[in-house]
Amino acid sequence: MTQITCTIEETHLLAESLAATIKPGQLIALRGDLGSGKTAFTKGFAKALGIKQHITSPTFLIVKTYEVVRDDIRKLYHLDLYRLESEEEIKGIGITEILKDPYGVVIVEWAERMGGLLPKDRIDIYLEYIDEGKRKITIENNK
Repeated sequence: MTQITCTIEETHLLAESLAATIKPGQLIALRGDLGSGKTAFTKGFAKALGIKQHITSPTFLIVKTYEVVRDDIRKLYHLDLYRLESEEEIKGIGITEILKDPYGVVIVEWAERMGGLLPKDRIDIYLEYIDEGKRKITIENNK
């Protein structure tokens, strides 16, 4: 599915619709250049899960964990792998344990950096900057 969003609010709404269907244990792989809307998408996704905290990209922290208020999902793990360069560095942040959480959902900015660690069963989201506020967003469900 591909959709053009013309405002940040539309990007949030698209993310919220995905969050409404998400199941525990799923990974969302966000892909796109700097400024393409990965963090904006994550903000809408987190809002739909009932997260009230201000969402920012964990560029320097690498991983942020948020408590979720749904019965089936208890945590959202938000990862930003922009500063990591190898699978070994990614293993070092505890990715194996994060992926094993049966009550967690993982959303990863710069997911392509996971290489062979990226699960085959995932949702790939490609974000492309068109112009100020306008994005092309493609969602692919991989199994």
